[in-house]
Amino acid sequence: MIRFLREQGFAQLQKLGKALMLPVAVLPAAGLLLGIGAAHFDFIPLVVSQVMEQAGGAIFGNLPLIFAVGVALGYTDNDGVSALAAVVGFAVLVATMGVTAKALGVETKAIMGMQSVDTGVFGGILIGMVSGILFNRYYRIKLPTYLGFFGLSSILRSIGNHGWLRGQRRLLIVL
Repeated sequence: MIRFLREQGFAQLQKLGKALMLPVAVLPAAGLLLGIGAAHFDFIPLVVSQVMEQAGGAIFGNLPLIFAVGVALGYTDNDGVSALAAVVGFAVLVATMGVTAKALGVETKAIMGMQSVDTGVFGGILIGMVSGILFNRYYRIKLPTYLGFFGLSSILRSIGNHGWLRGQRRLLIVL
């Protein structure tokens, strides 16, 4: 049993490592933009420096969302529906963590325009994993034709949101 868990755990860590490569690949470009823009070189017009600085800052400011999408894509072999599910899941995470934190008296800050607990990149990775795993588990479901309008992507988002709502209090306690 321990051998099975050790092998499965290692396989899951390998899958996570592979999935993290995509969002990590964005970081050098963001760092260059932010660094060159913030340096305000004389040969670069001020407006161009400010644009570069803001572009790099935008990437670093949205790292949790970028990691959520990147990990979901990594877990599902680049299926766009999983990326959409990760974005929706992350928005639900931010919104519901804010409500839960307020009810428990935990300090919040503005994230994506909502008052919430800052889960950082960890929250993005968690949502990306949940979205990817749920997509891989349920994407083969065939709906009856009268429910075809809703499509599978709606079901996956609903399942992901429901799963997150059930587990958010435990995550808030950990953070």
